[in-house]
Amino acid sequence: MAYLPDLFETLPKRSELRVSITEQTRRSEEECVKALLAQAELNQEQETIASEVAFKLARSLRNQRPLALLSS
Repeated sequence: MAYLPDLFETLPKRSELRVSITEQTRRSEEECVKALLAQAELNQEQETIASEVAFKLARSLRNQRPLALLSS
């Protein structure tokens, strides 16, 4: 198998993006979840906006007639 080192030397060098993607696919689920939770944290302004949108959505859904009533 002396040809393998020569083969690897002829392959193009991997880009930083490709190396990063490969590393990410090998991360544990726990590491991935921790990273995602950190990104999901909202600052005060974002939290206020998200709450307003959630309340508007909930109010809108409560005001809709149930589908069972529409089919009668």
